[in-house]
Amino acid sequence: MARMGGIFRRVGGWARRAVTWDQVFGDALPPASFSGKHVSEESALKYSVVWASATLIADAVSSLPPESVIEGEDGGTKPGTLPRWISRPHPEMRRNEVWNQLLLSLLLWGNGYALLVRRPSDGVITGMRVLAPGAVLCEWNPDKPGFRRYRIDNGPWLSSQDVFHVMGPSLPGAAKGLSVVAQAREAIGLGLTLEEFGARYFAQGSMAKVVIKVPNKLLNDQAARDIVNNYERFHRGVGNWHRPAVLSGGGEIENISIPPEDAQFLETREFQALDIARWFRVPPHRVGIMTKQSSWGSGLAEENTAMVQHTFRPWIMRLESAFTQYAPGSEDSGVRIRLNDSALLRGTFAEQVDAWTKAVTGQIATPNEARRALGLDPMDGADELVKPPEPAAPGEGEKKPAGAKKPAEKPKKEAA
Repeated sequence: MARMGGIFRRVGGWARRAVTWDQVFGDALPPASFSGKHVSEESALKYSVVWASATLIADAVSSLPPESVIEGEDGGTKPGTLPRWISRPHPEMRRNEVWNQLLLSLLLWGNGYALLVRRPSDGVITGMRVLAPGAVLCEWNPDKPGFRRYRIDNGPWLSSQDVFHVMGPSLPGAAKGLSVVAQAREAIGLGLTLEEFGARYFAQGSMAKVVIKVPNKLLNDQAARDIVNNYERFHRGVGNWHRPAVLSGGGEIENISIPPEDAQFLETREFQALDIARWFRVPPHRVGIMTKQSSWGSGLAEENTAMVQHTFRPWIMRLESAFTQYAPGSEDSGVRIRLNDSALLRGTFAEQVDAWTKAVTGQIATPNEARRALGLDPMDGADELVKPPEPAAPGEGEKKPAGAKKPAEKPKKEAA
């Protein structure tokens, strides 16, 4: 309060120098948008489109099964051993729950942090604890150029050997990623303001749809209430819908329409929802905006492929790169951690059957591999690639039309 008192003590000081939000409040409150809303990563989640977009990506990516592969010099791959701290990073929480927290931090704050737990005897990683992004200070280490250092709640400085860091999009030379909420503060603030306006409009609105005019009469409060009560008694409720009204004494009924600026409220809200979906690169229909036609593909498989390539794949690659960095052997020995996104690429059952049929006939997969992918039990003797049928000899296998007559044999000439 002393800091604020010094600012407000002299009113004339406002005219001589500008005072920024950070100078007054620091990190006590998030900066306000021009709409008047203070937008933070937590408050942004109250906006339904932000919630739907962020959880859509986090839920999808965190559900992918991890796998370890070893890349050979010839470009081939073979299965590797997946580190246990990746498959089970926490003793109580499930893998997808830990990854979901990490991804939500990454999607909203632009950075996901986790404290690595190492075995004291040999320093092997045994698990991770996701950290609140707001409690972590990340910067370049001045004593070790090219390396980051981290501080958690004003504690001692830690290195990248202690903190698992997944970074989102960032500016050149930055030590950490950009917060999408901070970048989209005005758009999110406007959306939250529109929601509050709608709630207040219906909660505090005093606009009636019908006005009963009684000319040349000055009514007191009781007389006005009697007219309203009599009208509602015959016209309120489902059983009285469309019932004709009769007014005596020259009374008239006038309908009141919603002003055009209020009628455009829903259109404005829809536009803001589309704007937020663009920030997360999510197609509108995936977050409940059904008035816009999707141009992401004609079939479910094409749409899912586009969704993986343009929306999920950037976040998948960030996780894969971070996991690979801490995997035993790392990239130098060809070890890579991958997230199997095949489940996200699936189309309808008919599309899957058609694709696997082509894979089997093209000798890409065995029949049992196709059956397992379709959720069917394997068959005996179907673990080998299907050999293509040998081409038939010329003239063989040609079917003659039904009822066709054999050609007449030519008479043999008698020898002279």
